[in-house]
Formats: sequence, structure tokens, C-alpha cells
Amino acid sequence: MTLTPDEATQFWPIYDQYIQEIIKINDARWTLIKDYEANYDKMLDQTAENYMKTSARVDQQLVALREKYVPIFEKVVSPKKTALWYQIDRRLDLVFNLQLAGMIPVVDASK
Repeated sequence: MTLTPDEATQFWPIYDQYIQEIIKINDARWTLIKDYEANYDKMLDQTAENYMKTSARVDQQLVALREKYVPIFEKVVSPKKTALWYQIDRRLDLVFNLQLAGMIPVVDASK
């Protein structure tokens, strides 16, 4: 992102705060993945249901956090620059999710 010196002085501390909150959510996502891996071969229907609910909750938390920060960023940079941050952040998360999808096996419903 191209920011003026004044914008950068205000933007980056907010961004750092945002990242600290994202880390907490991603920690929950990582815990879910590790638990899924540990229980993959012995997964019960209830376990599968819990994984879906927890995964959806983590996704909702990420969306809610982005939405929370939109007005905060708009106080220090233009709506267009805020939209650019939003797009970049969302795309990075999509790439991350795509990589995870390639590493995590789908549920074996035949068991």
C-alpha cells in the first residue's frame, strides 16, 4: 500500500493491533486443525458436527474483525485505501485457506 508519511504513522500501529487480533483467531483455527488431524481416523458424527460449527465460528470471527477495523482505518486513510487493505487482507486469507485445503484431508464419510 502506498501511504503518505502521515498516513503511515497512523495506519501501521492500527494494522499491528489488527494483526494481534488476527493471530488469536488463527490460533483457534490452528487448534481446530490439529484436533481434526488427531481425531481424523476415529471421527464420530458429533465430532464432525462440532468441527463444522467451530470452523464456521472462526470464519465469522475473521469477517467480523475485518468489519470492525474498516471504520477504524477510514479514520486515518481514505475509504479507497481502506478498501485496498480489505482486499489485500482478504486475498491473503484466501491464499492461506487454499493452501490449508490442499493439506487437510476431507472427512471420510464411509467410516
